[in-house]
This record gives sequence, structure tokens and C-alpha cells, in this order.
Amino acid sequence: MVAGVVIGAVGLDGLRYVRRPAERWLASLPVILAAHQLTEAVVWLGLRDRVGEDVWRPALAGATHGTGRREPRRQRRRRQRAAVEEDVMKEDAVQQQEQQQRWHRSPPPAPLPHETPPQWNVMRRT
Repeated sequence: MVAGVVIGAVGLDGLRYVRRPAERWLASLPVILAAHQLTEAVVWLGLRDRVGEDVWRPALAGATHGTGRREPRRQRRRRQRAAVEEDVMKEDAVQQQEQQQRWHRSPPPAPLPHETPPQWNVMRRT
């Protein structure tokens, strides 16, 4: 999402400096890429149930307009859902591993106030 906003800002800034009409197509490429990035971000958020269906469905229809003629919708939707579910499962597994590593790296408990740390005992003997 951030990439789409940044690329869009750069593209709009580039369009300000166009002097000839023939250069507009080249200067508008970053704006088109930014629109694509933002549409893709909305679709992925929708497939992960983070955006309402009334938002991501039109974005998906617009993003896949060219491929919709070649591939049946149900098959495409099944594949997309399977890919998202696989990504989510991988993310969950990585998060669980990180959580377990954090638990195993926990620092040792602090000594109780009535216990003297071992280095103090060594200092007293000398």
C-alpha cells in the first residue's frame, strides 16, 4: 500500500514537468503502476477478510478484467483463496516459531532480595 502511494506521488510529480503531449504516456506509467499497486493491496486485504466484500470485489473485478475471459471465476477464486490460505498458514507458523524462540530466550529470574549474588560472595572471600 505504501509503495502505491509513493509511486503515485512520484508519478504525479513527473506529470507536472511534461512539456510535450507525446511525453504524457511515458510520464503516466508510474501513475498506472501506483493504481495497480493500490488495487492489488485492496484485493489482498479483502481476501484476508480485512476489508469488506463490497470494497474488494469491484477491485478484483477491475484487476482481473483481462483474465476473466480466459478462466472461469470459480476456479480462479478457489486458487486465489488457496494461495491466500497457504500464505496465512505460513505467516502463522513463522509467528509461532518466533514466539517459541522468545520464550526460550527469556532471561534468568532475578535473585530474591534475601539472596546475595554469587559475585559478592567471591569478593568477600578475598
